Amino acid sequence: MIPVRKSWTNIVMGEGQSHVLPCPAHRNPDNGDIIVAFELTDEEIEAIKKHKTIMYMQTTYGKPMHPMQLYVLDENDRAIKDERIDPVSNTKTA
Repeated sequence: MIPVRKSWTNIVMGEGQSHVLPCPAHRNPDNGDIIVAFELTDEEIEAIKKHKTIMYMQTTYGKPMHPMQLYVLDENDRAIKDERIDPVSNTKTA
């Protein structure tokens, strides 16, 4: 999977750094939250269908882990999850 640009992308993390891949993202200017969209390969999609599992790793350097969310978007770029959250404003929606 690779990070991809979306209409709401407003930064590219790691841009110009030769040791990392650029990561397009949205940074919420009000609270600093970062949202990154990933595009999956057909092989990854088939693996998710089969195993129904997504792995997540976050480096913490031995410190407490920050809160995180994983979700998918519908055809209107709206979050699909139990409590609907707008992926750009990070606010609850109807």
